[in-house]
This record gives sequence, C-alpha cells and structure tokens, in this order.
Amino acid sequence: QNPRSTSATALTEPYEPGSTVKPLLAASLLARGLVKPTDSIPTFGGELKLNGRTVHDDREEGPEPKFLSLADVIRRSSNVGIVQFAERLTPSQEYEALRDFGFGTATEVAYPAESNGTLRPPKEWSGQSANSMAMGYELAVTPLQLATAYAAIANGGELLQPSIVKEVRSPDGTVLYTHKRQVVRRVVPPNVAAEVRQMLLGVVENGTAVKADLANYLLGG
Repeated sequence: QNPRSTSATALTEPYEPGSTVKPLLAASLLARGLVKPTDSIPTFGGELKLNGRTVHDDREEGPEPKFLSLADVIRRSSNVGIVQFAERLTPSQEYEALRDFGFGTATEVAYPAESNGTLRPPKEWSGQSANSMAMGYELAVTPLQLATAYAAIANGGELLQPSIVKEVRSPDGTVLYTHKRQVVRRVVPPNVAAEVRQMLLGVVENGTAVKADLANYLLGG
C-alpha cells in the first residue's frame, strides 16, 4: 500500500504548539545560565504591554501573584512570565533553542511525506515574533516533532532519532532487525533536563493540569 495514501497526521500535519513551547525555552534559558529556577519576574496583574502588543495571562488559576519564579511560570503557563524570561535570549539564541529541539526540520523518520513544520530564521521575524514564539505562535510543529522534543527532556537532554519500526521478525520468530537507540544531539545537560522535569511535575501536581494527575503514576505536563 502506498504510504502517501494512508493517514499519518502525526507526521504530516503541523500546527502551532502554543504553551507546550514554554518548558523547552525554560530548558534553554537554564542551560545557558541566563536564569535559575528560583529567579522571579513581576506579573503586572497578568497583563503586560510589550513591543506594541498586550500579553495576557489566563487567570483560571486564581489571583495573580505579584512575582512568579520560572518554575511558577511553567506551573501556571504564564504568558506574561515566559515572554519576560525569553527576552534574556537573543533572537538567534531563541531560534537555535527551538531548532535544536528539532523544530523546523523533519525528523527523517522512515516515512516519505513527513512535514518539516515551520521555524523562520530571525531575519524574517517582525518586532513581535520573539514574544509570539515564546508563547508557541508563529511556528508550526508536527505531533512527532513535539513528542521527540519532550522525549529529550524525559531522557536526560538527548534528542533521539524516532523510529516507526521497533523490530522485524521472520515467520519463524527469528529477529531480522532491531531498532537501536540513535542520538541526534544533546540539547541540554542532564541536570537541566532534571530541573525541567520537576517543573513539569508541578504542572500536574498543583498547576494547570491537576485533572490529569494519577494516584499510582508519576505524570508531568
């Protein structure tokens, strides 16, 4: 069967990832030594005028505190917080952070119609692009690209080559092929990946994803 005729939207249909980008930029900020998890920034009541636009926070998590740490920015998914922290990155650094997590380039998984997604270089950005991209807009990723990026956080900071086929066996059970773990590159150090994993746990324990919490399984979000 022609693989192009089958549905594989996880590889072929890019979309704006929104707030799922925030922990990835947090990881890059930590890796570059531009922020500590306990660093805090003002919240301006959940509304910040910046570069000709107004950035808003969703206030469903209760009253807006006066300051948020980086961990709290991730826990509350604060737009106001992440755009301020992300301004510590130059446009080139922000672009490199997203590129290094695999955005803008096909994963080269064995599928003929995989999309690259969209990640424009800084020379094509507007005055608002850096802020928009910190919130997950003005770029597009496939579900596979996003899953691969988060797997890098989960496994200690290494971006891995994804694979569709784990193993091939002959009719008699003989193993003909086994996929071997292949590292594309190290995105962040192991200690930074561990710090971000703790932030993701906080999202589920007492942040924006408490309804996803499980009694018998450790879950980040």
